[in-house]
Amino acid sequence: MKPQRVLLSVLAGLALLTGCVERTLILRSDPPGATVVVNGDELGVAPAKVEFETYGTYDVVMSAPRYCRLHALVPVKPPWYENIPFDFFCEVVWPGKMLDEHLVTLKLEPLSEGEAVGAGLDDRERQLQERVLETAPAAPQPPPEGK
Repeated sequence: MKPQRVLLSVLAGLALLTGCVERTLILRSDPPGATVVVNGDELGVAPAKVEFETYGTYDVVMSAPRYCRLHALVPVKPPWYENIPFDFFCEVVWPGKMLDEHLVTLKLEPLSEGEAVGAGLDDRERQLQERVLETAPAAPQPPPEGK
């Protein structure tokens, strides 16, 4: 066999074995079972797992019955090996798969007695709720007696 073919075969084999980094954000709630929304996409109930490609800040909203709605900006910072120049080796050269998991637990506060059901809503959501309540049709009145 020609040395060029052997070299090409080895390079092709190495290309198939290149590494990758699996990035995961795991969101837990206290109490467990809260509904989780990340960047506007509903993920289901906590604990929720979302895979991501880029590091940064994620907009997380959690809600559960009898608890204040929680809106949090969750920063996800890259580990040292995801910074230049190390990221090239992790993404391209390293032959295996690397796992980068970020675990975040958010605590929801219980509603206090007499607190409105809309607690935890931001101003925009509160204004929308007020407009909906203002424009809601009145409940039908029973017919007057004698008719």
